[in-house]
Amino acid sequence: MTIAPLETRYAGCRFRSRLEARWAVFFNTLGIKWEYEPQGYAVGPDKHPYLPDFLLPELNTFVEVKGDAERLDTRLLVNLAREHGEVPFTLVLGPVPTMNPGKVPTHALFTPVFDFADYTGADSPQRSIVDTAFTALEKLTRDEQDAVKAVMHHQGRVRVAVHQAFFVGAGGNWALMPFGNPNTFWTPEKILDPGSVWPIIPQPRLKTAYEAARSARFEHGEQG
Repeated sequence: MTIAPLETRYAGCRFRSRLEARWAVFFNTLGIKWEYEPQGYAVGPDKHPYLPDFLLPELNTFVEVKGDAERLDTRLLVNLAREHGEVPFTLVLGPVPTMNPGKVPTHALFTPVFDFADYTGADSPQRSIVDTAFTALEKLTRDEQDAVKAVMHHQGRVRVAVHQAFFVGAGGNWALMPFGNPNTFWTPEKILDPGSVWPIIPQPRLKTAYEAARSARFEHGEQG
């Protein structure tokens, strides 16, 4: 039997579940800007309606929050990554994990990948997308934006892979760091719980953010 999510108010938003609100607490603790359900899309050959849970504009990333693997439709995530290159990455977040000593939790990051065979040279569109993968589009020149969009919307060459990724911060700025070989055959259970990794540098603020999200109760209005 599946238990229905409980709607929750936090930070001026009405979330569809407490899990979504807890991830908003996580983002706020780290100072990561977020937008809740900013825009819906029609994705895939059947134009299925899909509404991403969050947009992280500074990380150029959509976020899908799921507490139950049975509700995770990976086809929607793949089609979103292929068809909407203005935001090329989709992060999938399950239950808020515990950060064990010396390790950081990883999360599944759907990323577009390309066939480089027909693109060579420093000025190719493919090189542009690699060089600007983690840069917000508004920070690029118009020509760079056009190159990125051209490649991202080239349906015949865009594939989607799944990486393990972790949050990493330095100087108050946060990023998502994918690592390892991408695996396009992850099960929904693996997507929601991809494990942990030993970081290069300690991330004490990250531990605080996970703890804040896990401990948020929301019994008293929007205070969390």
